[in-house]
Amino acid sequence: MSARTRIVLLIISSCIAGLLTIGESMRSLAGEQVHDPVRTVRNLYEAVDWQTFGQYKANFHTHTARSDGTGTPAEMIDAYHDRGYSVLAITDHDYSHQQASDQVTYPWTDYGRDPGAIDIVAVPGQEIYTGPHDLLSLFNTYPGKGRGSEILAMAGVSNNGGLAVWAHPGQYHSEYFNQKNPERFSLKWYVDSYRKNPHLIGMEVINQKDRFGNGSYNDRMLWDQVLTELLPTKMVWGFANDDSHNRYDVPGGMVGASWNVLLLPELTYVAVRNAVEAGQFYFVSRYTIPDPRGEAPTIVAIDIDETAQSITVTGKDYDSVTWISEGRAIHTGERLEYTRTQGIGKYVRAVLTGPGGEAFTQPFEVLEMRQAD
Repeated sequence: MSARTRIVLLIISSCIAGLLTIGESMRSLAGEQVHDPVRTVRNLYEAVDWQTFGQYKANFHTHTARSDGTGTPAEMIDAYHDRGYSVLAITDHDYSHQQASDQVTYPWTDYGRDPGAIDIVAVPGQEIYTGPHDLLSLFNTYPGKGRGSEILAMAGVSNNGGLAVWAHPGQYHSEYFNQKNPERFSLKWYVDSYRKNPHLIGMEVINQKDRFGNGSYNDRMLWDQVLTELLPTKMVWGFANDDSHNRYDVPGGMVGASWNVLLLPELTYVAVRNAVEAGQFYFVSRYTIPDPRGEAPTIVAIDIDETAQSITVTGKDYDSVTWISEGRAIHTGERLEYTRTQGIGKYVRAVLTGPGGEAFTQPFEVLEMRQAD
């Protein structure tokens, strides 16, 4: 190749490079993102058909007079049935508690109620004392007998094919307990418990009228901290439960303060368990805001557009949507553009706020972050 030919080729290459640079600049000016980071998120609601699936209210933390509640099992079942609940777990304390039962409050027919006849899915369960943390044992009839041992309680639930959820962890994850016994009440303690126990799937992040939702340590703060530490290894679902001890409406009682909304193709025991395991539900509380009035928010649909790199939440009876990532508010509005929004960490979750309360999605895990091709 002659020197003149090489010079001509260099000039042509330079021109092509210049044209590409101009093209990229023009696309950028036109609003097209060039070499933006691309995130993919795990859509836990992907299997949900928002047009055809039913939305069913559920409470997974209920006490009766068989432990420290005041209503009989039949009275508590009727209280939830009358208020439109479709799924209920009676979780009386195991016998390690000062007022306790030597067996789970199940089957309901032993206490005068047939769940099939009143169209409710009955979930067998127990609240087990592990010293001092309380564990919700669900979808099994293990009677506890943990004698204050987390290891024995977890083994019992697992061996009986159940699922486990930490109850009101904000009660223990506090400055007082951390000073008293840092090892047993630290963030690390909770993270380790989730890593060691595959059947431990969630935690209560709202209990009763948000008993542990304020202060320097609270349920949702701990949930965000646990998610940040665990992901991408393990997801932890959030639950909102009444922890009801009598059959009356709030404020005199606890029935109807907070609830979970299961998204189901049909109301069956198997569908309920599948939804709980997969996180195909959202949860609602009237008392995470002051002076609630009117209806609490309802989520109507969640759409993830991979092409637009966005998540859109729509609902009813809400005024605003706040997106949370690793404990920080990162965006407001129904639509989150998760590629362009700053501050997104390992997950995002949405909170719909209205005059009647708040509705909370489960976390959407941010699976990867790469450069566009």
